[in-house]
Amino acid sequence: MLKSSLIFLTSFFLWISLTEEGFAGTHFSIQGSANYNNLGLNNEDSRSACASIAQDLGKYFRIGVTYRQGTTILKGYKLNPDNQAYGFYEQRINSVANSLDFILILYYGETFVPYVQLGAVKKDYLVKNIGPVEADNTTQIYSLPIVPSAGIGLGIKMSTNFSLKLSYTVSPGIKQTQPDQPPVSVLDSYSAVGVSYDI
Repeated sequence: MLKSSLIFLTSFFLWISLTEEGFAGTHFSIQGSANYNNLGLNNEDSRSACASIAQDLGKYFRIGVTYRQGTTILKGYKLNPDNQAYGFYEQRINSVANSLDFILILYYGETFVPYVQLGAVKKDYLVKNIGPVEADNTTQIYSLPIVPSAGIGLGIKMSTNFSLKLSYTVSPGIKQTQPDQPPVSVLDSYSAVGVSYDI
């Protein structure tokens, strides 16, 4: 998954370099998010980071690619139906997403630059389960087809080249509610804060 993602980003960057004269600017962004939740007998630790490259197509349009990698760890206790005792289990989900983004700048201000985003994303998941019984110890790989994505964001200029970037995106995904159950379709949302460097 990582190898294909690097090839994807490298190819796009080379295309940018060859066509740079036709565009106004290049934007490099790094963002991240983290959260920790206590859910009764369970807790959830989720972290992710993403990097993106975008090119201006005139003043109000951009096209870019984004690579995002995340890890979610679910820990807690579940009931063992064989002996009616609670046992410890852990689920670790590693995800990789590659997206093509079309960005419309709503207002190009001196300080604030709000935008909306549409695109397509490809997601891959590696799910490892460790449970109180042997049957719970499984590893699955899921590769989703390309799905649409949408989002909103805000750039806050801190200097000529650097901006604070806030974003929120949604896209279809999957969720596994129990180690012994198949995943179900859900709507993923991703909120992040980071920095952008413009040249």
